Amino acid sequence: MTGMNKTSLLLLAACMLCGTGFGQGIERRRAGLDPRNYPNGTAILNDGELQYLGLSLLRADTIDTVRHTVEYGFSYPDRDEPDPMLLEIGDSLTAFYSRRAMADDSLYTATLRQNRPRRVQTTAPGWRLYGRIGSRSVEQVHRIPFHEETVTVGETLPLEWRIDTLRQTVLGFVCYRATTRYGGREWQAWFAPEIPIPAGPWKLRGLPGLILCAQDAEGLFSFRCRSIATAKRPLLRYAWRTRPMRREEWLAFERRMHETPHALFGSHTLIISLKKHGRQDERWQVAYRPLELE
Repeated sequence: MTGMNKTSLLLLAACMLCGTGFGQGIERRRAGLDPRNYPNGTAILNDGELQYLGLSLLRADTIDTVRHTVEYGFSYPDRDEPDPMLLEIGDSLTAFYSRRAMADDSLYTATLRQNRPRRVQTTAPGWRLYGRIGSRSVEQVHRIPFHEETVTVGETLPLEWRIDTLRQTVLGFVCYRATTRYGGREWQAWFAPEIPIPAGPWKLRGLPGLILCAQDAEGLFSFRCRSIATAKRPLLRYAWRTRPMRREEWLAFERRMHETPHALFGSHTLIISLKKHGRQDERWQVAYRPLELE
Protein backbone atom coordinates (compact mmCIF):
# COMPACT_ATOMS: atom_id res chain seq x y z
CA MET A 1 0.00 0.00 0.00
CA THR A 2 1.33 3.49 -0.73
CA GLY A 3 1.47 6.42 1.68
CA MET A 4 -0.12 4.58 4.64
CA ASN A 5 0.17 0.95 5.65
CA LYS A 6 -2.76 -1.22 6.78
CA THR A 7 -2.00 -0.67 10.50
CA SER A 8 -2.09 3.12 10.09
CA LEU A 9 -5.43 2.98 8.31
CA LEU A 10 -6.95 0.86 11.09
CA LEU A 11 -5.66 3.31 13.74
CA LEU A 12 -7.15 6.25 11.81
CA ALA A 13 -10.52 4.51 11.55
CA ALA A 14 -10.51 3.82 15.31
CA CYS A 15 -9.74 7.47 16.05
CA MET A 16 -12.59 8.61 13.80
CA LEU A 17 -15.09 6.32 15.52
CA CYS A 18 -14.02 7.26 19.04
CA GLY A 19 -12.95 10.88 18.55
CA THR A 20 -13.96 13.83 16.45
CA GLY A 21 -14.99 12.15 13.21
CA PHE A 22 -17.83 9.76 12.38
CA GLY A 23 -18.34 8.74 16.01
CA GLN A 24 -18.98 12.32 17.09
CA GLY A 25 -21.56 12.69 14.30
CA ILE A 26 -23.44 9.69 15.67
CA GLU A 27 -23.40 11.18 19.18
CA ARG A 28 -24.73 14.48 17.89
CA ARG A 29 -27.55 12.69 16.08
CA ARG A 30 -28.36 10.66 19.19
CA ALA A 31 -28.43 13.83 21.31
CA GLY A 32 -30.76 15.41 18.75
CA LEU A 33 -33.22 12.54 19.17
CA ASP A 34 -33.09 12.27 22.97
CA PRO A 35 -36.19 13.89 24.57
CA ARG A 36 -34.21 14.44 27.78
CA ASN A 37 -32.28 17.17 25.98
CA TYR A 38 -35.44 19.24 25.37
CA PRO A 39 -37.13 21.16 28.22
CA ASN A 40 -40.56 20.83 26.59
CA GLY A 41 -40.19 17.17 25.64
CA THR A 42 -41.46 15.67 22.39
CA ALA A 43 -44.24 16.78 20.06
CA ILE A 44 -45.55 14.30 17.48
CA LEU A 45 -47.52 15.99 14.73
CA ASN A 46 -48.47 16.12 11.08
CA ASP A 47 -46.24 18.27 8.90
CA GLY A 48 -48.78 21.03 8.31
CA GLU A 49 -49.70 21.93 11.88
CA LEU A 50 -48.54 23.62 15.04
CA GLN A 51 -49.41 22.24 18.46
CA TYR A 52 -50.26 23.95 21.71
CA LEU A 53 -49.81 22.61 25.22
CA GLY A 54 -52.71 22.12 27.59
CA LEU A 55 -52.72 24.88 30.22
CA SER A 56 -53.65 24.69 33.89
CA LEU A 57 -57.13 25.77 34.99
CA LEU A 58 -56.28 25.55 38.69
CA ARG A 59 -55.85 29.30 39.21
CA ALA A 60 -58.38 31.83 37.93
CA ASP A 61 -60.00 35.15 38.78
CA THR A 62 -63.76 35.66 38.63
CA ILE A 63 -64.29 38.77 36.51
CA ASP A 64 -68.07 38.63 35.94
CA THR A 65 -71.10 36.31 36.02
CA VAL A 66 -72.09 34.45 32.84
CA ARG A 67 -75.74 35.09 31.93
CA HIS A 68 -75.88 33.64 28.41
CA THR A 69 -73.77 31.19 26.38
CA VAL A 70 -73.71 31.09 22.59
CA GLU A 71 -72.05 28.24 20.70
CA TYR A 72 -70.71 28.82 17.20
CA GLY A 73 -69.23 26.54 14.61
CA PHE A 74 -65.93 28.06 13.43
CA SER A 75 -64.84 27.03 9.92
CA TYR A 76 -61.30 27.77 8.74
CA PRO A 77 -58.75 26.39 6.23
CA ASP A 78 -57.39 22.85 6.72
CA ARG A 79 -60.18 21.95 9.17
CA ASP A 80 -62.55 19.22 7.95
CA GLU A 81 -65.44 20.24 10.19
CA PRO A 82 -66.32 23.41 12.14
CA ASP A 83 -64.63 23.85 15.51
CA PRO A 84 -67.04 24.45 18.43
CA MET A 85 -66.45 27.89 19.95
CA LEU A 86 -68.21 29.34 23.00
CA LEU A 87 -69.18 32.95 23.66
CA GLU A 88 -69.83 33.65 27.35
CA ILE A 89 -71.85 36.83 27.94
CA GLY A 90 -71.78 38.38 31.39
CA ASP A 91 -73.28 41.51 32.86
CA SER A 92 -70.51 43.68 31.42
CA LEU A 93 -67.82 41.35 30.02
CA THR A 94 -67.57 38.58 27.42
CA ALA A 95 -65.18 35.69 26.80
CA PHE A 96 -64.80 33.76 23.52
CA TYR A 97 -62.76 30.56 23.24
CA SER A 98 -62.43 27.08 21.73
CA ARG A 99 -64.42 24.35 23.50
CA ARG A 100 -61.90 21.81 22.23
CA ALA A 101 -58.99 23.72 23.78
CA MET A 102 -60.97 23.98 27.02
CA ALA A 103 -61.53 20.22 27.06
CA ASP A 104 -57.80 19.60 26.56
CA ASP A 105 -56.95 22.09 29.33
CA SER A 106 -59.41 20.27 31.62
CA LEU A 107 -57.74 16.95 30.84
CA TYR A 108 -54.31 18.38 31.65
CA THR A 109 -55.66 19.97 34.85
CA ALA A 110 -57.06 16.62 35.96
CA THR A 111 -53.55 15.13 35.81
CA LEU A 112 -52.28 18.02 37.96
CA ARG A 113 -54.97 17.39 40.57
CA GLN A 114 -53.90 13.76 40.73
CA ASN A 115 -50.26 14.84 41.22
CA ARG A 116 -49.40 12.97 38.04
CA PRO A 117 -48.90 15.77 35.50
CA ARG A 118 -48.98 14.60 31.91
CA ARG A 119 -48.50 16.78 28.86
CA VAL A 120 -51.61 17.26 26.73
CA GLN A 121 -51.18 18.58 23.21
CA THR A 122 -53.90 20.27 21.18
CA THR A 123 -54.37 21.69 17.69
CA ALA A 124 -57.50 23.65 18.67
CA PRO A 125 -57.59 27.42 17.99
CA GLY A 126 -54.92 28.79 20.30
CA TRP A 127 -56.48 32.04 21.50
CA ARG A 128 -59.01 33.33 24.01
CA LEU A 129 -60.65 36.75 23.71
CA TYR A 130 -62.10 39.01 26.41
CA GLY A 131 -64.22 42.08 25.69
CA ARG A 132 -66.38 44.66 27.42
CA ILE A 133 -70.01 44.96 26.31
CA GLY A 134 -70.67 48.35 24.73
CA SER A 135 -66.95 48.99 24.25
CA ARG A 136 -64.52 48.44 21.39
CA SER A 137 -61.73 47.45 23.77
CA VAL A 138 -60.69 43.77 23.68
CA GLU A 139 -57.82 41.63 24.92
CA GLN A 140 -56.79 38.49 23.07
CA VAL A 141 -54.67 35.89 24.87
CA HIS A 142 -52.63 33.86 22.38
CA ARG A 143 -50.96 30.55 23.16
CA ILE A 144 -47.44 30.03 21.86
CA PRO A 145 -46.88 26.64 20.21
CA PHE A 146 -44.98 24.12 22.37
CA HIS A 147 -44.86 26.60 25.30
CA GLU A 148 -46.82 27.22 28.49
CA GLU A 149 -46.33 30.97 28.12
CA THR A 150 -48.98 33.12 26.42
CA VAL A 151 -49.04 36.55 24.79
CA THR A 152 -51.72 39.17 25.57
CA VAL A 153 -52.62 41.72 22.89
CA GLY A 154 -54.87 44.64 23.83
CA GLU A 155 -56.67 46.61 21.17
CA THR A 156 -59.38 49.19 20.50
CA LEU A 157 -61.25 47.85 17.48
CA PRO A 158 -61.61 50.22 14.51
CA LEU A 159 -64.88 48.61 13.33
CA GLU A 160 -67.19 50.72 11.15
CA TRP A 161 -70.35 48.76 10.31
CA ARG A 162 -72.62 49.35 7.30
CA ILE A 163 -76.12 47.96 7.86
CA ASP A 164 -78.41 47.20 4.90
CA THR A 165 -81.93 45.81 4.45
CA LEU A 166 -81.10 42.20 3.55
CA ARG A 167 -82.56 39.68 6.00
CA GLN A 168 -82.36 35.98 6.80
CA THR A 169 -83.62 33.79 9.64
CA VAL A 170 -81.10 32.03 11.90
CA LEU A 171 -82.33 29.71 14.65
CA GLY A 172 -85.75 31.35 14.39
CA PHE A 173 -84.40 34.91 14.77
CA VAL A 174 -84.74 37.48 11.99
CA CYS A 175 -81.26 38.78 11.24
CA TYR A 176 -80.07 41.81 9.26
CA ARG A 177 -76.87 42.03 7.30
CA ALA A 178 -73.96 44.34 8.14
CA THR A 179 -70.51 44.60 6.57
CA THR A 180 -67.16 45.91 7.77
CA ARG A 181 -63.45 45.68 7.05
CA TYR A 182 -60.99 44.56 9.68
CA GLY A 183 -57.52 43.05 9.65
CA GLY A 184 -57.25 43.18 5.88
CA ARG A 185 -60.46 41.20 5.30
CA GLU A 186 -64.00 42.16 4.37
CA TRP A 187 -66.56 40.71 6.79
CA GLN A 188 -70.29 40.12 6.42
CA ALA A 189 -72.29 39.58 9.60
CA TRP A 190 -75.92 38.80 10.40
CA PHE A 191 -77.23 40.20 13.68
CA ALA A 192 -80.53 39.71 15.54
CA PRO A 193 -82.14 42.90 16.93
CA GLU A 194 -84.43 40.62 18.99
CA ILE A 195 -81.34 39.85 21.12
CA PRO A 196 -80.16 43.38 22.02
CA ILE A 197 -76.62 42.44 23.05
CA PRO A 198 -73.88 44.19 20.98
CA ALA A 199 -71.61 41.14 21.01
CA GLY A 200 -70.60 38.36 18.65
CA PRO A 201 -67.93 35.81 17.79
CA TRP A 202 -64.26 36.70 17.93
CA LYS A 203 -63.72 40.47 17.50
CA LEU A 204 -66.96 41.02 15.58
CA ARG A 205 -69.09 43.17 17.88
CA GLY A 206 -70.75 46.55 18.22
CA LEU A 207 -73.98 45.98 16.26
CA PRO A 208 -77.48 46.61 17.73
CA GLY A 209 -78.05 42.92 18.29
CA LEU A 210 -76.18 39.67 18.82
CA ILE A 211 -74.22 38.52 15.75
CA LEU A 212 -75.33 34.98 14.89
CA CYS A 213 -73.40 34.45 11.63
CA ALA A 214 -70.32 36.00 10.05
CA GLN A 215 -68.08 35.17 7.08
CA ASP A 216 -65.16 36.81 5.31
CA ALA A 217 -65.49 37.76 1.65
CA GLU A 218 -63.19 34.95 0.47
CA GLY A 219 -65.16 32.30 2.33
CA LEU A 220 -62.09 31.10 4.22
CA PHE A 221 -63.44 31.83 7.71
CA SER A 222 -66.95 31.72 9.10
CA PHE A 223 -68.81 31.62 12.41
CA ARG A 224 -72.33 30.21 12.57
CA CYS A 225 -74.47 30.09 15.71
CA ARG A 226 -75.52 26.61 16.81
CA SER A 227 -77.29 27.30 20.11
CA ILE A 228 -78.13 30.00 22.65
CA ALA A 229 -78.71 29.21 26.32
CA THR A 230 -79.15 31.00 29.61
CA ALA A 231 -76.60 30.37 32.34
CA LYS A 232 -75.42 31.46 35.75
CA ARG A 233 -71.82 30.71 36.59
CA PRO A 234 -68.58 32.59 37.14
CA LEU A 235 -66.92 34.16 34.11
CA LEU A 236 -63.28 33.26 34.68
CA ARG A 237 -59.95 34.61 33.55
CA TYR A 238 -57.21 32.05 34.03
CA ALA A 239 -53.90 32.98 35.66
CA TRP A 240 -51.64 31.84 32.84
CA ARG A 241 -48.11 33.12 32.49
CA THR A 242 -48.30 35.88 29.90
CA ARG A 243 -46.50 38.89 28.49
CA PRO A 244 -47.95 41.89 26.67
CA MET A 245 -47.27 42.48 23.00
CA ARG A 246 -48.41 45.09 20.53
CA ARG A 247 -50.72 43.83 17.80
CA GLU A 248 -48.17 44.58 15.04
CA GLU A 249 -45.50 42.64 16.93
CA TRP A 250 -47.84 39.68 17.40
CA LEU A 251 -48.80 39.53 13.70
CA ALA A 252 -45.11 39.51 12.72
CA PHE A 253 -44.36 36.81 15.31
CA GLU A 254 -47.35 34.75 14.16
CA ARG A 255 -46.02 34.82 10.60
CA ARG A 256 -42.58 33.65 11.78
CA MET A 257 -44.24 30.84 13.75
CA HIS A 258 -45.48 29.41 10.46
CA GLU A 259 -42.64 30.28 8.10
CA THR A 260 -39.72 29.26 10.37
CA PRO A 261 -41.23 27.12 13.17
CA HIS A 262 -38.15 24.98 13.70
CA ALA A 263 -35.92 28.02 14.22
CA LEU A 264 -38.34 29.30 16.89
CA PHE A 265 -39.27 26.08 18.66
CA GLY A 266 -36.86 23.31 17.63
CA SER A 267 -34.25 24.02 20.30
CA HIS A 268 -36.60 23.31 23.23
CA THR A 269 -39.03 20.78 21.71
CA LEU A 270 -38.20 17.56 19.87
CA ILE A 271 -40.63 17.85 16.95
CA ILE A 272 -41.36 14.54 15.21
CA SER A 273 -43.29 14.27 11.95
CA LEU A 274 -45.87 11.49 11.60
CA LYS A 275 -45.68 11.76 7.82
CA LYS A 276 -41.90 11.77 7.51
CA HIS A 277 -41.36 9.46 10.51
CA GLY A 278 -38.49 11.60 11.69
CA ARG A 279 -37.38 14.84 13.24
CA GLN A 280 -38.51 18.11 11.67
CA ASP A 281 -35.70 20.41 10.57
CA GLU A 282 -35.08 23.92 9.24
CA ARG A 283 -36.99 23.17 6.01
CA TRP A 284 -40.27 22.66 7.88
CA GLN A 285 -43.01 25.23 7.20
CA VAL A 286 -46.69 25.45 8.14
CA ALA A 287 -49.28 27.05 5.86
CA TYR A 288 -50.00 30.62 6.98
CA ARG A 289 -53.69 31.53 6.62
CA PRO A 290 -54.35 34.02 9.43
CA LEU A 291 -57.64 35.59 10.47
CA GLU A 292 -55.85 38.94 10.38
CA LEU A 293 -53.74 39.85 7.38
CA GLU A 294 -52.75 43.30 8.60
